[in-house]
Amino acid sequence: MKRQLFIGCMLLAGCTTFNDGLYRPVSGREKKAFARADQAISPADVRRGFDSFRTREVAWAGIIKDIRFKETERTIQVAFQVEHRHFDWLTHTGRAGYRLSAAGDGEFMVGWSVRKPTSVGRLMAQAKPGYMLVAYGKPYRIMDGVVQLEATAVRPVSTRKFTIQPAEGKPLE
Repeated sequence: MKRQLFIGCMLLAGCTTFNDGLYRPVSGREKKAFARADQAISPADVRRGFDSFRTREVAWAGIIKDIRFKETERTIQVAFQVEHRHFDWLTHTGRAGYRLSAAGDGEFMVGWSVRKPTSVGRLMAQAKPGYMLVAYGKPYRIMDGVVQLEATAVRPVSTRKFTIQPAEGKPLE
């Protein structure tokens, strides 16, 4: 009986410390972008060798600093100003499933276009400053040291679903 109780306790302890899983994209658009994108290319890499990376699709994560909206007749154009953070591309157990490093490679900008009838109000409810943003796209320009991406997909993540890890030693990659 004691042995069974011990094994049961070990199994329960094992369940609470279960290994983290790989990051899983949510939408169909994000899944396709995730499959194409190179998560190993950083904004610093692009700044050092823009011409080598302008045709490559990248995947970056960070904290949204600002969002601007511009309506046209058929679309809403969204510009995200993002503070890059190193991301381990894992989903962790616990309430906040994603972990961003406190360290990153500076700011980047993301341009995203959404077709109407989506409203600006709806978009504002889905992405806010302080949220995490996972952005996929191709670098199309650098202005004042800030890499600008033409997005193929974006995924805002609310503040409840991620944490920022202290920058101790090597950043998350």
